[in-house]
Amino acid sequence: MTSSIVILVLLVALVPIVLFFGALGEQKRREAMERLATEQGLAFKPDGDFVPKVLAHFELFQRGRGRMASNVLEDVSDAQAFWVFDYKFTVGGGRNRRTHRQTVVAFPYLDVNLPAFTVRREHLFHKLGTIFGYQDIDFPEHPSFSTRHLVRGKDERAVRSLFDGHLICAVDAIDHVCIEGAGSCLLVFRDGKTIKPEKVMEFVGQAQALCDAFVGRADELGWKQKHSAEPASVYDG
Repeated sequence: MTSSIVILVLLVALVPIVLFFGALGEQKRREAMERLATEQGLAFKPDGDFVPKVLAHFELFQRGRGRMASNVLEDVSDAQAFWVFDYKFTVGGGRNRRTHRQTVVAFPYLDVNLPAFTVRREHLFHKLGTIFGYQDIDFPEHPSFSTRHLVRGKDERAVRSLFDGHLICAVDAIDHVCIEGAGSCLLVFRDGKTIKPEKVMEFVGQAQALCDAFVGRADELGWKQKHSAEPASVYDG
């Protein structure tokens, strides 16, 4: 009984210590991201509450609860304006509670009209799910890509048209990438992966290369999105 009480006391004492170092780590990351924004000439906002609201129609922002975005870096200098931000959400409860964290690059103001689609790494349970009708759009001409990636979309015909050989190669060139697109917006991230501040702009460069490939293909197909005004910061108003 005595040893059980000692263990309980130690566990209770550890909670504030864990919380302290967690908060310290978040503060250091926030400061590093703000420095990065200054170096790159980008706008910075530590609180990104607007992000889950603006991007609520995307699958990533419909998962779990406690959805929070933070450390937002923003560039709205042209039609391929982007936001970079940290995003987290929680699933499960009790011992099965888990918080997913990732760094996301969003291109919200593209001059194209993309069909709604998602790209994920394909896992065993996805393969099993296809037996019971779970959608997985495969590309017979690119079997290795189809084996590694789960591609889904409401308009399968449009998604197949979008993913030509060049675009498939562009996606396949980046390890463990997740992509979501719809209308004039494209998201690029690695599921459950927070990018170190010193690597953020490298990841932005990879995301921009993917964005160029998607925009180029959409242009070839004539899928244009017309905007009545120049891209504006979502911070406005």
